[in-house]
Amino acid sequence: MQARTGTEYQICLDRQRYLLEVTKRGWDTNAKAAEGTGISEPTLGRLLSGKEPSAQTIDRLLTEFDIPYRALFIRKEREQS
Repeated sequence: MQARTGTEYQICLDRQRYLLEVTKRGWDTNAKAAEGTGISEPTLGRLLSGKEPSAQTIDRLLTEFDIPYRALFIRKEREQS
């Protein structure tokens, strides 16, 4: 069994896949994407800048885009501060 390293991870939006899904729907502005997903523009901005999404935000995006979790979110090492 492999020992734990203490590395912490965070969940992040896959920007490329998100932009592909937004483009498919013809949402050419953040305002249109916010309206289409039911997620506020500030929240979308935070997601696009790498902030970790809430469970509700994940659910809304996956429901709207009708794609699996792993298609839209990635796990990356949490930056140490």
